Amino acid sequence: MALAGEFWENVWEDAREEGREVGREEGREEGRKEMVSLFVQKLAKDGQTQPEIMTYLETELGLSEDEAQEYYQLAMTKA
Repeated sequence: MALAGEFWENVWEDAREEGREVGREEGREEGRKEMVSLFVQKLAKDGQTQPEIMTYLETELGLSEDEAQEYYQLAMTKA
């Protein structure tokens, strides 16, 4: 019986740790979205055009064209 209890404790601890890691990853992704969004808003406020901003996001941040467009639209809706 003790082995079964220990087994379930290990399963529970593994699930909790996996949940923590998922939460940390989601937090990092949200932080990145917020940082890029603020950066895009700053570039736009400083007079950069949409094509210039998109090119920067793609070349300097390594985003795909679709990702860059998504970040740009997100930033402009928050502006």
